[in-house]
Amino acid sequence: MKLKVHSIRLRAFSHKNEVNHVKQAIYNILPDEFKEKQIKESEVEPESDAGIFIESLKVLEISLNKQADIKTFISNLLEKLKKSDKEKLFNEISNRIDEECNFYIRLSKKDAMNKKFIMESNDSIQIKIKIAAFPKNKNTAIEILKGLLK
Repeated sequence: MKLKVHSIRLRAFSHKNEVNHVKQAIYNILPDEFKEKQIKESEVEPESDAGIFIESLKVLEISLNKQADIKTFISNLLEKLKKSDKEKLFNEISNRIDEECNFYIRLSKKDAMNKKFIMESNDSIQIKIKIAAFPKNKNTAIEILKGLLK
């Protein structure tokens, strides 16, 4: 069965001195066969006037676009999430999906370092799942996600 997902992006922000730890946290939530995939690095410069951070940050990102990779990742994610977190995702579907059919999940970076999949809104690894909805609208995407999360 083909999953109705176009792509998945994992992204996390890191201070320069913790890049390796954050990369490891991302690798820890990926299935073992993805360990050879390259995490891309970019940099966000601080704002010059009254910004929210004063040092530049690294942006660490990896994308999954192949259906086999997407299926493996989602199976792994759903298997390792706590039942209460899966229920929370299901109950919050409409709040976690945008008009472009992107579904958002955030996992704790700290817990990911210990290979634990715990939902967290602060200091997190952001997961964006692009739902393949036809017609492309939020309601269609919500129905697809309900089937996926059951």
